[in-house]
Amino acid sequence: MVLGKYAILPVANVNSPVLKNISEKGLKEKEYKELFFEDENEQFEEKKKKSKYEVNLYTRESRSCAPIAFASHFGYEQSSIKGKGISGDDKYLIHAVKKDTAGVTYNNLGLIYDLSTRKTVEGIAVLPLDLNGNGKLDGDEKIFDNLDKVIEKLEKEEISSVPVENINVVYDLANDNKNIRLFLVVGFGSRAKIQSRLWLSEF
Repeated sequence: MVLGKYAILPVANVNSPVLKNISEKGLKEKEYKELFFEDENEQFEEKKKKSKYEVNLYTRESRSCAPIAFASHFGYEQSSIKGKGISGDDKYLIHAVKKDTAGVTYNNLGLIYDLSTRKTVEGIAVLPLDLNGNGKLDGDEKIFDNLDKVIEKLEKEEISSVPVENINVVYDLANDNKNIRLFLVVGFGSRAKIQSRLWLSEF
């Protein structure tokens, strides 16, 4: 049973120099992958030349859904994600970036945005993505400061540079546990309630 979806975006400290560098042109998908992933086939000198941005990357230390989905979407294993491993929940990636002006990480919409204001949480900003690869941020790509604009874009288009995964619940129909049935009906029984939770990972 699919209850909703979650999407992953790159984020940086709000005072990060990399934000200034890409504020008008955005990150192309190729640059995005080069920023976050190690290519085992490249020599050390080639890697140094390709490192365009001075950043401190943070990733999850242990195997978990977010880094696995993030890496898999771009054709990598979690072990290929660059950066310092952070233990604990995904929220600690956000905490690490807030404390480091050069900090950059990835995370899901439910932790990137304040669900009350629909804006990015204090202290971080989404690294804008050049979704069509034309070397600049067009009007319909200047969406990453607002959760509703991001969701609207993702619902209309399948975007190759934004990992999106389903949130599933597996339930045995032969199970007659009334509490489980009540939870599913009350919590997710109506389409409206499912839609209200769409794209947010924290259930």
